[in-house]
Amino acid sequence: AFDFSLTGLANNILLANSAIAVTGAGSTVSLTSAGTINDASGATSITVNGTLTLDATTGIGTTAALNTSVSNLTVSSNGGDLIIHNIGGMTLTGSGGGAGTSVYISTGSPISVGPFDGLGAAVTFAAEGTAATDDLTVIGNITTAANTVTLYAGDSIIHNTGFTVSTTTSGAVTYKAGVNFAGAVEAAGNAGGSIEMADGSTVNSAGAVVMSAPGSIQLSTVTAATTVGMTADDNTFALGNNVGAITEVLTGEAANITGTTVTLSAATGIGSAED
Repeated sequence: AFDFSLTGLANNILLANSAIAVTGAGSTVSLTSAGTINDASGATSITVNGTLTLDATTGIGTTAALNTSVSNLTVSSNGGDLIIHNIGGMTLTGSGGGAGTSVYISTGSPISVGPFDGLGAAVTFAAEGTAATDDLTVIGNITTAANTVTLYAGDSIIHNTGFTVSTTTSGAVTYKAGVNFAGAVEAAGNAGGSIEMADGSTVNSAGAVVMSAPGSIQLSTVTAATTVGMTADDNTFALGNNVGAITEVLTGEAANITGTTVTLSAATGIGSAED
C-alpha cells in the first residue's frame, strides 16, 4: 500500500493524463484544493487501487468530467459542480456541490452510494452499461435540498434496508432501472433491470416520485409531497417483456405509497391479496 496527498493551498489542481497512478493494493490518495480539481486530458487522470479522497472548495470536474479509476471515492466541495466518471465499479460517499450546482457521478458499473448530501445540488448517480451486473446499490442516506435526486442503473437499483433517499423543501426523486445513462444520454440497459427496495428502506420526496423498470418494482415505503408515478415492465427502450409487477415487502400494514395522485402501471399485477 502507498499513501499520497497533494494540497493546493491557493490554487486549482489541474491533472494531466495518468497524472496519478497508484497500483499498490489498499493505497490511499488525497487531493485538496482551495479552488477546483480538473482533468486537462480527457483521459483517465487518477488511478488508485484503494481509496481516493477529493476535496475542492469550488468544484470537481467543472470544465469536463474528471476521469478516475478507483475502488473507493470520497468527495467534498463547498460550492461548484461535481462531475466525475469512474472506469469500473466503485463505492462513493461524500457531500457537495451546493445550491444551484450539479452533481453527476457515473461509473463503468456497478456503483454503491451513500451516505451523500448534495447540499442543494441536483444529484445524479449512474451505473452505466447493459450487463446484469450494472447495478446501483444504495448503502447510505442520499439527500439534497430544494433540488432533485436521480438514480440510474443499466440493470437494477437496489435500495438497502435502513437507508433513505430524499429531497427537502422541493425536488423530485427519480429511479430509472434498465437505463444506460452513458454520456448523460438515456438508452436501453438490461431487460432484467428492476427496482428492489428492501424492507425498511425509504424514499421521501419534497416533490414527486418517479420509478420505472423493464422488470419489476419492489416497494418498502415511498412518500411524495406531490405525485407518484411507477411503471413496471417499462417499454420505453423496447425492453418490456410482459412480466413486470409492482409488489411490496414492508413488514406490517403501514402505507407503501403516499402522494397526492398515484399512478401505477404493471404487466403482471400490483400488490397481492395479503398487501
